[in-house]
Amino acid sequence: MDALRESRDMTRIGRVPNSLVLVACYAVLFVVACIPIFSFAVLPLGDTLNHAARIYVLNNLETETLLQKYYAVHWDLFSFQSTDLLLPPLARWFGLETGIQLFVAIAFAMLIAGTAAVHRVLFGRVGLWPAATFLFLYNFPLMSGQISFLFSTGFSLLLFAAWIATERWPRAIRLPVFTVASFGLMLCHFFAFCAYALLVMCFAFGRARRAPTWGEKLRQLGEAGVSFVPPAICFLWSFGRTISGTTSYGEILDKSIALLVGTLTYGRWPDIVLSVAVIVALWWLDRRKRIAFAPDMRLPALVLALTAIAMPRVLQGVFGADLRLPCLLYFLLVAASEVRLERRRQAIAFATAVFALLVLRVGTTIVQWSPIDADYREFRAADQKLDRGSRVAVIPLGPDQRADPQPQTPYWFISCFTVMDRQVFMPLIYTVATPLEFAREGKDIGGETLARHRTVRWHPVGSAFATVDPETVQQVENVGQRISNEDHYTSMIDWSNWPERFDYLIDFHLGRLGNPVPALLTEISRGSYFTIYRIHPPQQP
Repeated sequence: MDALRESRDMTRIGRVPNSLVLVACYAVLFVVACIPIFSFAVLPLGDTLNHAARIYVLNNLETETLLQKYYAVHWDLFSFQSTDLLLPPLARWFGLETGIQLFVAIAFAMLIAGTAAVHRVLFGRVGLWPAATFLFLYNFPLMSGQISFLFSTGFSLLLFAAWIATERWPRAIRLPVFTVASFGLMLCHFFAFCAYALLVMCFAFGRARRAPTWGEKLRQLGEAGVSFVPPAICFLWSFGRTISGTTSYGEILDKSIALLVGTLTYGRWPDIVLSVAVIVALWWLDRRKRIAFAPDMRLPALVLALTAIAMPRVLQGVFGADLRLPCLLYFLLVAASEVRLERRRQAIAFATAVFALLVLRVGTTIVQWSPIDADYREFRAADQKLDRGSRVAVIPLGPDQRADPQPQTPYWFISCFTVMDRQVFMPLIYTVATPLEFAREGKDIGGETLARHRTVRWHPVGSAFATVDPETVQQVENVGQRISNEDHYTSMIDWSNWPERFDYLIDFHLGRLGNPVPALLTEISRGSYFTIYRIHPPQQP
């Protein structure tokens, strides 16, 4: 900590008359940041719809007999499950939609508090500089629905700050406390746990290098690492049983996009404006030598950056693995840096710029979410035509060919509304590394090969489909292959005979019209971007 004393002598940004003014500034920014979250009943955040459907099933499985046909609860030692631990009680107390809104708001608060806490232990005060992270709350992981990771990332930053702040605690107290805390973080999210472990070990390594003896160096490193041993053993023991799938590094373009996850949402002009503003501000601060980085944080930041580059896009079936650490780095780099401005008006200009850019982000987000919200309401009105407790297959999204195309992430799991609205069996719902699993009727569609590695060939089993012509067979196989190719990376479902195992097919065509299997599908509802078909044997519409 002695290496940071020079930074503490700076005239820091955010010198304010008293702490109440500082708290008020953060409170105002937080309220503004939460406006989009509480402006829409259903948040259009990628995976969040899938999480919502799972939470609905978990909370209603005991009373809904239709759900009991297809789903069951099986708790095990999982990671990635802060949503499974916290969302069910929030949904019971406040309702599912409000519970998700509160969870996202809590994740926002955790990220800001974690950034401010790390900054506080490194530089001795908070100030206004950590408020810059409000600009990174609306990031690509959020838009992808990785709310569990974002919540856990805020938790990991708070734990890291606590680890630094308690370095003088007795080991008999400190080690058990942080072992339990590390285990809790591992349950919340594996990537957040690994990032926290890297931060602590790299920080400890940097401090240990200055220790006078090898014995002291090893003691400091051992003390830092021992709290990770029990959760790491538990995770390695359970990981292979709960998660299995493909691993793929991804394209170079994917890595370049990962660098922008903190300011990237849908790749439209607001993202460009914010990215340029951040780059220009950092260039100006560096050119004027008004930004300093905590020396003890150089190694942790470097190791996290290198780990993010080495991380594959898909890790054991977990998509977007390389997007997590870059997102954490945005918050960590702010926490580990300090800005020096010489005049109060420069501090006021900084606060004004953050507020203006945040208002821009919030306003444009509301505008972008409004047509998506209308699409959600249109689909939920149409899915009422599905029979309760039926089985529903879904054709994956294609290119949006509408006059006003929308980003695809909000539509990834729009079909999960059918689980909440009509208690259907819909196999896109997440069951890997979650307490939800398919019951007997759901397990019957599984196989021993990953869906994405399967070649779909349909050989009708039931007599009702025995008379299908070769052209229809080919159409069925084309649909099944498309579903199989776009299924979850961990899915083992055999989509070969989907017409015999499902009651309805939903085609999210996004403006591309046409019945994919006319002999077996009868349209029962058509929306502006989807069509719902009833599946039936040939010549029996």
